[in-house]
Amino acid sequence: MANRIQSDTFRNFEIFIVLWVVYLALSYAMRLGFWLLGLVVFPRRRKLGTPL
Repeated sequence: MANRIQSDTFRNFEIFIVLWVVYLALSYAMRLGFWLLGLVVFPRRRKLGTPL
């Protein structure tokens, strides 16, 4: 996809910067989503620092 846009607009650097920002935003959003899902699905059963 990036190569097609690059061949149409001749803006190499800007296209890949935008794709990099989109990739980072999506990866951080998924990381946050999976972390929240993990908190809901796997709740802590005991507090840290207490004996088993």
